[in-house]
Amino acid sequence: MQCTNCQQEIDQNAKFCPNCGAPQPHPAYIRPDYDPSRGGRSDSIKTAAVPTGGLKYGQTAPMPSATGQIVFSIINIVCGCCSAFIGSILGAIALVFAIMATSETDYQEADRKLKVAKILNIIGICFLALVLIIVTIIGVLGNIDY
Repeated sequence: MQCTNCQQEIDQNAKFCPNCGAPQPHPAYIRPDYDPSRGGRSDSIKTAAVPTGGLKYGQTAPMPSATGQIVFSIINIVCGCCSAFIGSILGAIALVFAIMATSETDYQEADRKLKVAKILNIIGICFLALVLIIVTIIGVLGNIDY
């Protein structure tokens, strides 16, 4: 075995080089792709830092954000109160799903709950639009003189 610092031939079990005194890695702990000439990096190892940003152990993707669906639900509740209560009910149920998604530890389950919240919010807004169209048509027909 050669010293990693001075390249002097040394004993394989030596912890320090007898020539320069540099500490030597134990052969059992050296990765097969370890290259001391590249600062210990190899071509197969990615050197770019990957932000973990709240990832839990074993988690491969960040948890989806529920903020948009919570805001969408609140808007749906407020707009639904002004015209049609069905939109408010759907918005309230969507808000519950969005809040439950924030406490999930499983990515797929949180994503599923946010998709349910999104669908409920879209249905509530569509119902609100339908009510506004009907009210507008009734208002226009009511102003026509015969």
